[in-house]
Amino acid sequence: MFVLSSIYRSPSSLRQLSSQIAIAEMMQFILCNFPKATLLMTGDFNLPNMFWIDGQGMTMPSLQQNPLIQVLAHNFLYQTVTVPTRMCPGQNPSTLDLVITNDPERVIRTQTLSLIGSSDHMPVLSSIQLNSKPSKYTKQSLIYKKYKIARNLLRKETQKLTVNYKKHLAKIAKENPKLFWKHISLCKPGRYSVPDLENNSSVSSCASKKANLLNQQFASVFSKDDLQSALPPAEQACTQ
Repeated sequence: MFVLSSIYRSPSSLRQLSSQIAIAEMMQFILCNFPKATLLMTGDFNLPNMFWIDGQGMTMPSLQQNPLIQVLAHNFLYQTVTVPTRMCPGQNPSTLDLVITNDPERVIRTQTLSLIGSSDHMPVLSSIQLNSKPSKYTKQSLIYKKYKIARNLLRKETQKLTVNYKKHLAKIAKENPKLFWKHISLCKPGRYSVPDLENNSSVSSCASKKANLLNQQFASVFSKDDLQSALPPAEQACTQ
């Protein structure tokens, strides 16, 4: 199931923060009431002070925190438009027209088109995967495929370098035995020793003293049972 919404937030609104809060609350309402639905929220959000990195919105630290950023981060929402959508002479290009979703796997591609007429906003075209089966050609799947290829190459090269290094150590073992045995010691499981123990403001570093201190500590915390009262005499136990 899809939940589609179109947003227009006026840049001349006197209640800039209130309008942002209203959109954030609407997003939260949809996500809470339709948890299994795919959310697609598009439109002109008019947020020129926001910039987008990997689908997450950010603002300058000196500006007031945008409530939309918090909703996107808390609900793992993703914004797919990565290029400026408004080109106005004398002003910096800005990304005002957004496509926000909770299922970026379904958004196969998002791109901008040429300006139409006198409008200074570039049209945004998104290709959406409608069926429930994810497409193997989605952006996220392609990125993961590239990652697996790079991971396997790295693993293969690491194994090759490890084998070559061990062969090199075997060849120079007689000439440089220290390097050989250093490698052997690194491959052994670590040895752990008991650190110095403090007792009555004195520090014990001797192994025998540390053993005695530990023995005293362990013996002090164990309870001592009164065997005479707890168990009957042997003869009485046999007669019973």
